[in-house]
Amino acid sequence: QVVRMNSIGPRSEMTEPGRRSERSAAMHTLSSLEDFLRRHQYQVGAGLALLGTLAVTIGVLLLSLAPRPDLQPGPSLRSTAQASTMTTTPAAGHRIVWLGPPARLWQTVNGTGELIRPKADVLFVPNFQFDGPVINVSDIRGQTLTGFGGAFSEASARVFRELPPEQQQMVLEGYFGKDGIGYTLGRIDVTGDFKLDTFYSDMTIEKRVQVPFVKAAHELLASQGKAIQLLATQSDPGPWMKTNAKMFPPAHPCLRETVSAEWAQYFVSWITEYHGQGLPIWAVTVQHETVNNAREDCLLSPKEEANFLSDVLGDRLRAAHPNVKIFLSHHSNHQTFEWADLLRSHPVARFTVGVAFQSPAKADLQAVERVRQDMPKAQLLASEAVGLRQRWRWHKGGTVATGEWELGKNYALDIITDLNAGSIAWIDWSLLINEERIGPNHVDNIWDAAMNLLADNDGGPEREDNVWDAAMMADLSTGEVRRHPQYYFIGHFSKYIVPGSVLLHSSLHTGSGQVGKTTSPGSSERSALLCEPEDGLQSTSFLRPDGLVATVVLNCDDKAVNFKLLQGERAAHANIPPHAIQTYMFEHTGHSPFQHPSQGGTPFIGVNLGGWLLLEEWMWASQMTEPGIRDEYTLIQKKGGPQDQRAISLLHNHWETFVTEEDLNRLQQFGITHVRVPVGWWLVDYDPTEGFVDGSERYLHRLLKWLQVRGMRCVIDLHALPGAQTSHQSFTGKYSNVGGFFLDRRNYIRGQRVIEKFANLILGYERDPKTAGVVLGLELVNEPEWKFWRTSPGVRELYEQMVPVLRRQLPAYRYAIFLNFMESPRTEGSKWLADMRKRDPKNYESVIYDVHMYHSYGDDNGPGREWTPYVDSCKTCCRDPAVLAPLVEHDVPILIGEYSLNTGFPGNPSFYLEYLKNQLSLWASTPGMVGSFFWNHRILRNPGGWYKEMSLLELLLPRGPLPPISQMNLTVRCPGKDLSKCPKFDPTTTLWSDKCVWRGNPDVNDNTGKTQAQLRDDGSRTNKGGSSR
Repeated sequence: QVVRMNSIGPRSEMTEPGRRSERSAAMHTLSSLEDFLRRHQYQVGAGLALLGTLAVTIGVLLLSLAPRPDLQPGPSLRSTAQASTMTTTPAAGHRIVWLGPPARLWQTVNGTGELIRPKADVLFVPNFQFDGPVINVSDIRGQTLTGFGGAFSEASARVFRELPPEQQQMVLEGYFGKDGIGYTLGRIDVTGDFKLDTFYSDMTIEKRVQVPFVKAAHELLASQGKAIQLLATQSDPGPWMKTNAKMFPPAHPCLRETVSAEWAQYFVSWITEYHGQGLPIWAVTVQHETVNNAREDCLLSPKEEANFLSDVLGDRLRAAHPNVKIFLSHHSNHQTFEWADLLRSHPVARFTVGVAFQSPAKADLQAVERVRQDMPKAQLLASEAVGLRQRWRWHKGGTVATGEWELGKNYALDIITDLNAGSIAWIDWSLLINEERIGPNHVDNIWDAAMNLLADNDGGPEREDNVWDAAMMADLSTGEVRRHPQYYFIGHFSKYIVPGSVLLHSSLHTGSGQVGKTTSPGSSERSALLCEPEDGLQSTSFLRPDGLVATVVLNCDDKAVNFKLLQGERAAHANIPPHAIQTYMFEHTGHSPFQHPSQGGTPFIGVNLGGWLLLEEWMWASQMTEPGIRDEYTLIQKKGGPQDQRAISLLHNHWETFVTEEDLNRLQQFGITHVRVPVGWWLVDYDPTEGFVDGSERYLHRLLKWLQVRGMRCVIDLHALPGAQTSHQSFTGKYSNVGGFFLDRRNYIRGQRVIEKFANLILGYERDPKTAGVVLGLELVNEPEWKFWRTSPGVRELYEQMVPVLRRQLPAYRYAIFLNFMESPRTEGSKWLADMRKRDPKNYESVIYDVHMYHSYGDDNGPGREWTPYVDSCKTCCRDPAVLAPLVEHDVPILIGEYSLNTGFPGNPSFYLEYLKNQLSLWASTPGMVGSFFWNHRILRNPGGWYKEMSLLELLLPRGPLPPISQMNLTVRCPGKDLSKCPKFDPTTTLWSDKCVWRGNPDVNDNTGKTQAQLRDDGSRTNKGGSSR
């Protein structure tokens, strides 16, 4: 065939004689070839066999390198021969930017049950091009926030007083408790604003009705180390003080000249009385609603109010209460500038700090913004959030049980515009309203509240006068309390933008795919401040005292919106559902890829993807339990070697199916945010003669793309080094009896090059927009045998040589380096790392001590050892803290790189749940803990076989016993256990396998005879548990 193919020429150019001559020559050549083959048949046969092998090898390589739509290769770092050409610094022109940890996200969406619900973290990546809305959080700073709150009116206090004690506590906890929405402010009326009767000259009613309500909130905040701050507002004096001698209509001029001093002195005495009750008055307004003709007010012009303060009230108040702030006050914010202008020209300026304003029906914030621009030192205070009845009326179908979603949206927009305009606080008009649910007895009841702390259920939305609504509404006939949508909308601000936070001016760029109009929601073109589709996205951002940024995003549109959240050189892909609100919280600046626990960070919860790109024989029962197979190398040899199609197909199919997008979805829903991926050296330093199948890097690259869109992060774990870093372990790729990596310097030097290649691979991922920001760091080596700690080559030598090398490529502000220590007790390695962090802080910043903690492999139900759930909980709750204590003492950051639910005993569902909660609560309560990785996401075990307790996907609901992590109490170590019954351990001598026995029953409180769980239930039980939730 070769002769015929080579002899064929263009037919049109060849004559018949020529063809005959050619055929003759061909026959002669073929005859000569046949004679040659007969004489050299064995040599030729061997040569053809070699050519065939080469052809197959080339074909396999081409097949493995062929691109697939979902499997594009990442940065290529192939053979050992290329090691000498490797770069040791990032590619020219590419700057590695600080990304910090992912942003935490809470979301409230209509009709989904998501009410300030935590969602998957949002990953920051280097800034990218985006043709859509961009929320750009700048570092230009504005006012400092005092807080959020509502008013303690007499009517609201009466509703509160009539509730059962359990529901009163639920109301207080909902607003002022540590798990509530973070209120720290309250407005209190000096003379009876919204009182059911007329003015009184003493505090008889206050002490009986209002003061207990205020005190309860004050004491609850004090128990958390916080203080309530009260704004006192003058409203309407008694008729005998007014020029028309009537409560209504309002009078102008208001006060009779002969009573001005008495009215001022009453104000001062009232504040003194409240201080005597232990209730601090933070600030006052001179007059509440100075231009409201529709209710019983004291009408004052700007100059009249300023004169009363400067001539009568100011000196008296300053002498008696010098620390109380004074605000000028008026009715609507479109007149704010008229009052603020007095601060520049009137003597009143020596007493006042700024101007208070209300949110009116016509949402004109331009006057407020003008004050901020022209008089930046004047403080602005949104002292009362109100609106006209048409603005807040329930739509058809609205009920006391459901409330009105639109009210929540509108209130959120009100808060955003107030804060962005410069307000130092936001206070709702009333915490509770009276039992008739049509509000205080103002004339014609034309004013309304979108957010009251509580209202009762007398009447319904169909009543013409009934326009009131509340964030919590009470049915006094049953004692039930319900939370309405606005409670959650307000909570997105008040819960996360804490007192002391500073406004960060942010801008919204709509891009070509414009969302919303350019008209500001606070402009005079709008008749009311309503969250309508044309408003699109709205946002505000604040820098908290703890260094975190809280950004609230509101979507007024009828459709979901994809947008970019931009801060400096980093950005995040984000999406918000229609008519929803979100709060993002992230670090403002930093020098670490994660938020250190000492700065308030919460340890992440991750999972290992072991047995995927590096096989272990016990994790794949159907393929690796045959005799003679004990690692990935011997499995491949059983299948014909790395060029055999059987081995190639087996491995590629495994890589394709062992980790899927659906797996990641389930893990993320459970609460997993990070993955650790064990890999072998051949992933970046492939040599076909070593017996491994090539091509796994494509699957790692694909995984990183999947993780990025889910906001998850990855640690690449070098699980196997050439020659094996430890003996008798299948995870080294090639089982070794001696641990040849540290015994053969050639392996050691090659391993160093491998580590550098992984660093370059990670840099390549960072340059790829689809994988940027995902890799958190690199683990140098998994479980190196401890006997090599001090040898040369050895573990310590490897760490000391490679950490500075890696830091030239992987800066500490962006990447963590994980070092695994197999010591017990954990004293020498932790001290070494602490010393290195002091000696070389630049290189050892973000270098993490990796601990693997198992109650198995010798610390389990083995011969001579008794196992029970009590024994195991004692290990977790009492012994393991002592194991970790040296790390805490040396102040090194800690990672639990591997742990599981394996105890050497089959266990049961209730034990699995308790064991996991105990471990996670221990990690969360351990100082310096960065995060943890469960081993493993999946085990391919035989049906009914061992290791289910290490296969997380099998343990998750609904097939398993484990609910989402968000439903577990991890705030205290080992919830439900009496830790005073722990035995004593010496951290300097405690081994990971030491026995542990409780000193009594840890589940029972000796004083009460009840279990810890019963005591918790007793403390949280309410009359209406379902409705109170």
